[in-house]
Amino acid sequence: MRVLMIAPPGAGKGTQGGLIAAHFDIPHIATGDLLRDHVARRTALGHAVQTYLDRGELVPDQIVLDMVREAVIAAKAAGGGYVLDGIPRNIHQARALYLIGRELGMTADVALHLQADDAELMRRLTARAALEHRSDDTPDIIAQRLALYHDVTSPILSWYRERGILVSVDAMRSAQQVGREILAALESMRPLLRHVPAEARRPVDLTSLGKAFGMSGPVSGSSGQAHGNHMTKVVAFDVNETLLDLRALDAAFEELFGSAALRGQWFAQMLQLSFVGGLTRNYVSFSEAQRAALLMLGQRQGVDVSDADAVAMVNRMESLPPHPEVPDALKKLADTPLTVVALVNSLQRVGETQLASAGIRGYFERVISADSVRALKPAPQPYLAVAQAYDVAAADVRLVAAHSWDVSGALAAGCMAAFVARPGMVLSPIGRQPDIIGPDISAVVDQIIDADAQSRRLRSGSRPARSR
Repeated sequence: MRVLMIAPPGAGKGTQGGLIAAHFDIPHIATGDLLRDHVARRTALGHAVQTYLDRGELVPDQIVLDMVREAVIAAKAAGGGYVLDGIPRNIHQARALYLIGRELGMTADVALHLQADDAELMRRLTARAALEHRSDDTPDIIAQRLALYHDVTSPILSWYRERGILVSVDAMRSAQQVGREILAALESMRPLLRHVPAEARRPVDLTSLGKAFGMSGPVSGSSGQAHGNHMTKVVAFDVNETLLDLRALDAAFEELFGSAALRGQWFAQMLQLSFVGGLTRNYVSFSEAQRAALLMLGQRQGVDVSDADAVAMVNRMESLPPHPEVPDALKKLADTPLTVVALVNSLQRVGETQLASAGIRGYFERVISADSVRALKPAPQPYLAVAQAYDVAAADVRLVAAHSWDVSGALAAGCMAAFVARPGMVLSPIGRQPDIIGPDISAVVDQIIDADAQSRRLRSGSRPARSR
């Protein structure tokens, strides 16, 4: 992970840079520390720096860039990651840094922008000045520093935005909240950095997600559709058991194992294998997990399950029927302004085939596979991939699922969620809870449509008609 920091004075750049460096075990390259280190070690660059400091002059860009170049070379030898703090301060430095990175094969993956308004920064800086007895940091001087920062930073942000590596985060909250959001965002982006070419990336604005961290429920006075200043724009449906009926596999389990009840054990074992792969960062595709789980179930039951048996069972997953209420419910949703997608842990081909075989593919604008980001739900990456695909905030995405773990994953990623409480499915009592719950897809869709209509009325300033 290679991150460079862009932030106004008082936004907590040093604190967050240190946190990122510790989390990813990468060097924290702070230009202020580099200058002091070279001066203390009396290097050639340090002597040059001291000469300018003795004259009360700013250290030229080239000297700072030479120091950074040395540090980046050392970071490459140490594993290839870094957090760069204190540079660039102008567009010339930004472009020069890019050339250095390109030459060394060490260009930044992320330009992390900590965003805060001037009033909050003024409060922080004046409080720090009083605490540290810094008489030179008067409100007038601080205001000048902030104005200069905005003037020189605007073209830098535009440049990184055009390159698709800008990630903006709301720094108006506590250091712990900001740090939690930064690490979640960077972790979710890590697989994308390996698989998505730089030219295909887009900037990410997380400044609107601040309220998603630490929230315990829907906004008071709303129907639950609005999430802070957000309302659902994209509805993402889980597929297996949520839309499609796995009971169609019961006959095959009866034939192979002598008991249809073992289907549930197989599915649970498959999920366990998938989750272990995610936790150990040893990615396992859903199809691989399904095959392996069936072989393990055979060993546990003393049944000789061949590879051909396992493949045949996995293939049957591609032709599951929908639950009876699903087609009509999806048809109702198609008449709303909401964008509807399928978010599957299955391989892309399998997800497409499942929906087509069930006769419901036409209700979805697209199928998004967690396999594309090499991280299965409930990891945050698949949910955030939906938000990025439609250039919306995570809080504008609502997952619909019949699995408690899937709902918990979506909520933890900052999305909204609706739980389909099919027979035997219960919610976890731990953590945030979904604001929409229904016994089947039809009931859930009705609530989503009602909530969307109410949110649009509130946005437009109109009130629902009163009954007489």
